[in-house]
Amino acid sequence: TEIYTLSLHDALPILIEEAQEVRQNPVAEELADVIEVVRAIAEHLSISSQEIEKIRTKKNQTNGSFKDRIFLETTD
Repeated sequence: TEIYTLSLHDALPILIEEAQEVRQNPVAEELADVIEVVRAIAEHLSISSQEIEKIRTKKNQTNGSFKDRIFLETTD
């Protein structure tokens, strides 16, 4: 087994690849891979999951939520 460290530059294409896999096969296993890559990127940037959740909640309140298929299209 070879162990190596990915840079942020390396991780972003992996995130895109994993997101495309969700689009092709929208199942929990593929979505789990997306979440894993996002968590790795956040850890690389020293951003906690709690901080991400706090920001996500605030943005949902001001901009709308993808869950409800409501989102901000433009800003003034």
